Amino acid sequence: MISIDRDTNGTPHIYGADEPDVAFGFGYAQAYDHLDLMLRNYMEAVGRLSEIEGASAVETDFRTRLWRTVECADAAYPSLDAKTRTYIDAFVAGANRYIENNPQEVPAWGESVTPIQVIALYRLLHIRLNEWTMPELGPLADAGMSNQWAVAPERTQGNATICAMDPHVPWVPIFRMYEAHLCAADGLDIYGAAPYGLPTIILGHTARHAWSITINQCDVSDLYVEQMDANNPRLYQYQDQWRKTDEYETTIQVKENGRLVPQSRILSWSHHGPIVARDGDKSYALRMSAYEIDDPVTPFLNLARAQDLTDFKNALVKLEIPMFNFVYGDAKGELYYVYNERCPVRSEDYDWRQPVTGWTHRTEWQMYLPFNHLPQIENPPSGFLQNCNNSPWYVTQGDPVSVTDFPAYAAFEETNGRAERIYSWLVENDSVTIAQAQDMVLDEYNVTSQELKPALLDAWTAQALTLDDSDGLISDAIEILSEWNDVGAAASPGMSVFSLWKMRYDDLVSSEDSGSPELMIDALRSTVHGM
Repeated sequence: MISIDRDTNGTPHIYGADEPDVAFGFGYAQAYDHLDLMLRNYMEAVGRLSEIEGASAVETDFRTRLWRTVECADAAYPSLDAKTRTYIDAFVAGANRYIENNPQEVPAWGESVTPIQVIALYRLLHIRLNEWTMPELGPLADAGMSNQWAVAPERTQGNATICAMDPHVPWVPIFRMYEAHLCAADGLDIYGAAPYGLPTIILGHTARHAWSITINQCDVSDLYVEQMDANNPRLYQYQDQWRKTDEYETTIQVKENGRLVPQSRILSWSHHGPIVARDGDKSYALRMSAYEIDDPVTPFLNLARAQDLTDFKNALVKLEIPMFNFVYGDAKGELYYVYNERCPVRSEDYDWRQPVTGWTHRTEWQMYLPFNHLPQIENPPSGFLQNCNNSPWYVTQGDPVSVTDFPAYAAFEETNGRAERIYSWLVENDSVTIAQAQDMVLDEYNVTSQELKPALLDAWTAQALTLDDSDGLISDAIEILSEWNDVGAAASPGMSVFSLWKMRYDDLVSSEDSGSPELMIDALRSTVHGM
């Protein structure tokens, strides 16, 4: 028997005899709560979003088609672990049961759910996150804004492990999270969250353990510059030979004035990956380790099934989850962190954060860095771990891992204000309570302003007599900032002024002129006259 109970927040608690039962209930509950978004995510995952959103989604669909999400999912499904296939099938059956029973709720473009759509959605989520964290594809201001930490029993008032999960996901449909509790009588009992349309919890807790994730800027994808033949755009150079690109035509249907209009495009691949751009006799091909994953589903099931830390690591060891910082804590008091990444081993003669030449064997990937070679920390003497999108070198006290222990391309982040705030709090507090941890999740103190605001005020003091501030707007802003307590409350004028100023300052500043008083004031002038 399958039951779905709702708590006072409306969160579904799904009970069944076994994993397929709770998967069925999970699919049904998601469809009940968010059918439109669930089905929409599947349409994006298979490159059919234009059928819903029209011309605005055309480039998104063709980009998805480049990654052959349907073809890859179709090829992967038969080779998945049998228990995983059964689990996915049950989830799909649950969603389809709701669709069958409630046809009036199904959007005009809606269709039954398939296992291939589910697998394609996992693949697309990994691909989008990889694209998002590639500096070669555009400037990276901050690839993530999530926080997580774990505290060992000896540093908590209740003598029990405390884990905090604070994911800040983008407010776009495929990243919105659905909260649920899945409880099977034969073992699985996990409370957590997953994007709409996924059948597995991606961060959560059981009675035994908890884990969370934050985005890391791991360099697991590379952009290759391909030299094309000026007389034949299908040929590209590799070593002393010319190779043919793999080309195929794909057609999408675009909603236009109430009807679907076909649009076709020829998509091209080099042996490195899909060609994402062309510029004269050069083209740019993208190789992505996430594309080379065989099974994106089973690892997340095994994270939830884990009986101990060894099981948890074993769920990650095949590198089928291509990225994320993981922080783990369990009821035994064990803590664990890994800078998880499906990281290619490559020559250190190149800057892999920039496009590299594709016509030489010297830029080819050699293998993947084995899991036991990734930065990781287990049961640190400090009794805590934290990661707020910072590098492995700033996760805990005592420097248990060092930047010199790993290839230069293994990790690129430094630290940030959120990480510094939580790190300092954990260092200073050796008797953490649940209430304190909850307060810290909602903490509004702005460490960045604590560091930058004094320099901005000093810049104003040094230049005030010579500045043109005839309308008084700069001095008004300085007064607001002077009186601000660095707390980012929603109604705080100081937070608003500082945030807008910081965005403009970041646009102006470079590593060569960081901290320039003149740039600080220029950014403030631009801020107050642009508000």
